[in-house]
Amino acid sequence: MAGLHYLTRYGVAVGRRVVVATNNGLAYEAATALSRAGVEGRFDRSRVVIHDATARYATLTVTGPKSRALLQAVGLGVDLDDAALPHMALAWGGFGGVAVRVTRVSFTGDRSYELSIRADRALPLWRALKEAGRAFDAVLLGGEALMILRAEKGYIVIGKDTDGRTRPMDLGVSGPFERKKG
Repeated sequence: MAGLHYLTRYGVAVGRRVVVATNNGLAYEAATALSRAGVEGRFDRSRVVIHDATARYATLTVTGPKSRALLQAVGLGVDLDDAALPHMALAWGGFGGVAVRVTRVSFTGDRSYELSIRADRALPLWRALKEAGRAFDAVLLGGEALMILRAEKGYIVIGKDTDGRTRPMDLGVSGPFERKKG
């Protein structure tokens, strides 16, 4: 029953299939939880497979006011206009004959894109971004700086920025709780 609950809560129906996708930090925990819940044992093994593909892909982030121009210079074959790729949307492009998933998300408050590509093709893409970035005065951004920018923007990570007792209102975040008028 727990396995069905997990799939119902976190799974996405794709045709007649259910797919559970997680971020890198939770992939192992999700696979372990599904296994512990007995999902593979409850269903026909030819129909249920738990596969952790985390190490097969890499994600590079390009962020800042010139990020769109930088991606256009690299030529991923994706329409990056706001109407075509609004915030929180994704599109597929390519680099060096390999598919690249371009997701427009932001943890910095600036325009940002995450580029997910096969791990064995990440270094050539990174080098191309670095080379093209010279024209835009691009610099590398470390994980700690990214987390500080995220926190300054007010993007809260429960358990990291809170103690489990902090309410959004305690942090000055009230937008989601305001009643819409109209």
